[in-house]
Amino acid sequence: MQGDILHPAFRKEVFDFIYSTGVLHHLPVPKQGCAALAPHLKPGAQMVVWVYNLAEANLLYRLSHFTWLRRVTPRLPPPLQVALSYGIAMGLELFAFLPARLAAKAPSTRGRVPAQLAEVASLPFQWKVKEVHDRIAVPVTNFISRDELDKWFKDNQFTDVEIISKTRGLSAIGRRSISTTT
Repeated sequence: MQGDILHPAFRKEVFDFIYSTGVLHHLPVPKQGCAALAPHLKPGAQMVVWVYNLAEANLLYRLSHFTWLRRVTPRLPPPLQVALSYGIAMGLELFAFLPARLAAKAPSTRGRVPAQLAEVASLPFQWKVKEVHDRIAVPVTNFISRDELDKWFKDNQFTDVEIISKTRGLSAIGRRSISTTT
């Protein structure tokens, strides 16, 4: 089913669990997406979201978002965005991913390749192009702070809210209050 996250086509209080990964931070006003989803949870049910966060991210993750390029790239024609994605992915392949794969195999450097770099380096090339394209072409990208994410959940009557940072964005989990006012 395809729909509008800001106007879900579901009855209220119908879901036992909602999981959103990589969506809310691409909305013009991300907190509205959280607010639109919350009423569709049954009281006591859980919601988990994952959003971009740069403040707590490691350097490699912060660089991977090409924030300096995003001032221009979302306005480029789609074919140029795709071509640029291929070019950036090829540059990364030659100057970051190939050396990382080689370093991971060499006995003297095997344990020194950062896990995130090793993980991305092992992906197929087309996947890397898609990852770059996701960073440079989408019209809206917001980076959400820990406090902001916590406020979304609390403003929408969630309890037991936990915010987790794993160097690549933030995850939040919370339970919809048993006594909600929808």
